[in-house]
Amino acid sequence: MRRIVYSISTFLTGIMAMLTVGITGNIAAGLNVSSKSLGILITAYTLTFAISGPILNTILSKVSDKVVIIISFIIFIFGNLLAFFSNNLSTLTVSRIISAIGAAILVVRILNQASIMTKKGSILTTVYMGFSLANAIGLPLSTFTSQYLNWRYIFLVITILSTLLVIVFIINTNNLVLKECKINVEDNIQETKNDNQDHPESFKFISIIIITMLVLAANACFVAYLSPFSKQLGYSNKTLTISMFILGIGSLVGSKFGGKLSDKANPQSFYQLALLLFEGSAILALLISKINIIVFWIILFLWNATQWITGPLGVMLITKLTKKYRDTALSFNTTAQNLGASLGSFSGQVFLGFKSIRYLPVVSILFLAIAIFVFIVSKLGTHDFQQN
Repeated sequence: MRRIVYSISTFLTGIMAMLTVGITGNIAAGLNVSSKSLGILITAYTLTFAISGPILNTILSKVSDKVVIIISFIIFIFGNLLAFFSNNLSTLTVSRIISAIGAAILVVRILNQASIMTKKGSILTTVYMGFSLANAIGLPLSTFTSQYLNWRYIFLVITILSTLLVIVFIINTNNLVLKECKINVEDNIQETKNDNQDHPESFKFISIIIITMLVLAANACFVAYLSPFSKQLGYSNKTLTISMFILGIGSLVGSKFGGKLSDKANPQSFYQLALLLFEGSAILALLISKINIIVFWIILFLWNATQWITGPLGVMLITKLTKKYRDTALSFNTTAQNLGASLGSFSGQVFLGFKSIRYLPVVSILFLAIAIFVFIVSKLGTHDFQQN
């Protein structure tokens, strides 16, 4: 029961991050703005998520999980309801900011609960399954639905589902929340500073966080503009829906595969290999994605599968380096993911001001090149990660 509810929670917050990707054209037409200007919707959500998560969870560190989870759900619901009634880009952007604040608090508390109820790598399966399902089901479903219904109703559906979920939490909170857990962020940060004075692991920990941010930036700068990119190649809206579904399948396969690899003896080796494969898929997207639709879909699958493999592996490496402050480390990693997504969508928007969207994968290639460089410099591949 707990695993299902937690997965649905991460599913709803996960779909919100990139929700506007599949309905860009519909929102643009409904608000009478250009599709390129809608990159702000992703940037606003992910940047707010990244900044508000650590700050608000520090402020609420003395409040129990059950109370914070319910409050964060209410904030999340209000943001989505505001999106439903939005009649201009400014209001819609504000609604995304409000939703991100609720999601940022909620995800950290769900991670906190998941870290208690699970053992070893199963925490990765619990949390990442919801995020990957958001890509596998949510994005293509919203893209498909928007072809027949007004885009506003997608936000309304999320509002209704979130309302039902918070009711479940209120009614069954004693069973869903294992114990009165609190996020001791300040104490954990101080422990981190003390450990950093004596151990070189601090540089490796920071390196993984940076790589996480760069990987998400590489993904977001392309996926956020997949709709206009596919149209530039001459593909239809129906093809875009299938493309979103293939992206989702890639994320589902990648997160599942990455979770299994995270329990292997040398997860850092698989982490490096995933980074290299992701870089390869970005190069393929630049060079041969326009050959035909089958090639395009194969590249999209490889793109998301390799990106999602890095997620569970990165989290596992972080937790192996930071045993004393694992919950805070997971919070930092989530922040890095959303900050990276924000950086990526913003970079893509800037790039499109100078170059054709056809060359957008160049930005991803550069982000990944930096990530691979950081991995090499930090010597993560030579570190002995002990099994928990």
